[in-house]
Amino acid sequence: MRPGNGLISTARSAELRPPYVRIAGEVRRRIVAGELQVGDRLPSTRAVTREFGVTLATAAKALDVLSDDGLVRAVPRVGRIVT
Repeated sequence: MRPGNGLISTARSAELRPPYVRIAGEVRRRIVAGELQVGDRLPSTRAVTREFGVTLATAAKALDVLSDDGLVRAVPRVGRIVT
């Protein structure tokens, strides 16, 4: 066994998380930090794909996680907004 507590380092564990979890975490961080405020529109799914270099399905799943967590909601013909 290696020295230490046997846990994977924080940086290494971040690399092991699925891309949609990392993206949702980054958008969550922006909301908590006040970079995105209540009523602000989130980037579109396509914008997320460009920013993070992922597929549309991955970007959509990341945004769905934020909706499921109650941080954003979908507004027809507007997009997703911070709640």
